[in-house]
Amino acid sequence: MVYEMIISERFIDDYGRIKVYGMRVYRESILNEIYEVEDISSRADEVIALLELAAKHKMLPVHLEDVVYDFISYSF
Repeated sequence: MVYEMIISERFIDDYGRIKVYGMRVYRESILNEIYEVEDISSRADEVIALLELAAKHKMLPVHLEDVVYDFISYSF
């Protein structure tokens, strides 16, 4: 499995342009099975922690959206 951070920009009213961080997960042997969520957090350290957790538990790409949803739900 490959777990990567995605960095992009978003425009937020009252804040302007900010960097946001997301995740991409795929199997090297199956390149058409790529899952990604672009905007998980504006804090890179949170996404790095989530990437490390996903890698530690060998999370399958198909579970990325559910894991991100749970992560965001518990963050608030």
